[in-house]
Amino acid sequence: MNSQQIEYFLSAVKHLSFTKAAEEFFTSQPTISRQVALLESELGFELFKRDRGNLRLTAGGAIMAQEFAKANGIINDAISKVELVTDGLEGEISIGYASGLNTDLYVYPPTYDFIREYPSIKVDTEGLSFSGLRKNLDSGECDVIFTFNFELPAIQDALHMKCYAVRPIIVMSSSHPLASKKDLKAQDFSGQTFILPSSVESHTGRSDILRILRELNIKDVKLRSARGNESRLFGVRSGTGVAMLDTSMELIYDSRYTYYTLPEEYDFSTLHILAVWKKENLNPVLPVYLEILRENLKEVS
Repeated sequence: MNSQQIEYFLSAVKHLSFTKAAEEFFTSQPTISRQVALLESELGFELFKRDRGNLRLTAGGAIMAQEFAKANGIINDAISKVELVTDGLEGEISIGYASGLNTDLYVYPPTYDFIREYPSIKVDTEGLSFSGLRKNLDSGECDVIFTFNFELPAIQDALHMKCYAVRPIIVMSSSHPLASKKDLKAQDFSGQTFILPSSVESHTGRSDILRILRELNIKDVKLRSARGNESRLFGVRSGTGVAMLDTSMELIYDSRYTYYTLPEEYDFSTLHILAVWKKENLNPVLPVYLEILRENLKEVS
């Protein structure tokens, strides 16, 4: 069974004539007759009674004519929706990103390109905690999120695209005693209080930070937990402790903070910002956005 056979059948129903159906499709009467016969053979019952060139629908033929017409209507509606989306006439997409992320570098450039190309598609963006991003992705409130690769183990049934490489940094208040220290080294942070994401917020992110501290030989640290990046930064600003974040954070342009970039001899090239979306997400705008994102990443790489 194929779409052409169905079109031939519906035309024959309309005209009750293979000859007139053939004229409509600029083909021959035997072609129409043969294709309808093949359709009947596959269905296992007659669609027409043939009597000296005259056609009469069977009961089965009448039912199939109705159902095929409905199916054609659904398909045509779907094609129209695709055209509307790809023409930028309707649709929406919701984008989430890790709070504190420098959106002007890591989220908005591809999104601006998308809006310029599809100005009528509604775009919502929101900064969220790691747990908030996971929750909204699971619920469908976010179609795509920008988060870090250490979060992937906590996200089920998702696809992802590697977007940006970033480096870890240790952030402190500008009034912190180490902020003005010359020749600051990683080991100088030994004995400091580090504000980490809670296990609920990001178990894998917390584990990664502890691993990096060990690799840098930063010893005897005290640990405090905070729910999200905003809470961690508040702790830093208030003098509660220091935090390991990364170069994607907006704070590096904020005079209230000073940061220490981890030395080049340590290989932390595995830290990336990813775009993540659910496999089952069928929002037709999503693949259009992801294609714009891919093109944007090619331009900046």
